[in-house]
Amino acid sequence: MHPGCGTQQAAGNLSVRAIERFLHTGEETWDGAGSGRFTLAQLKQDEIYSERAKAALRNLFDLLANLLPPEAKMVPSVAPETIRQRVDPMVKGLVQADWQAVALRELTRRTFILTFQ
Repeated sequence: MHPGCGTQQAAGNLSVRAIERFLHTGEETWDGAGSGRFTLAQLKQDEIYSERAKAALRNLFDLLANLLPPEAKMVPSVAPETIRQRVDPMVKGLVQADWQAVALRELTRRTFILTFQ
């Protein structure tokens, strides 16, 4: 997606509302999901929706990364172990014991620090 391109164009037939919902909530379901009766067409629609929503999110992050000043791009990434140490107390306080290792691993893996200080 390039500056000036509309979300509708980047998403193909996907509604802007569906993309916005994904970007705000991470929810990957399409309208009408949850009925328990899925046709092959609905499953295909879900696959397309998920792919396009995730592509839109990647495009958004790429655009945001291009806005970083050059000196910010030169700062080394925060080490995963540092992230792990910071989120560990929160995970222990909020997540049931048998899920803590998974939560800690996923939070550590999926966290990107914009400003460490």
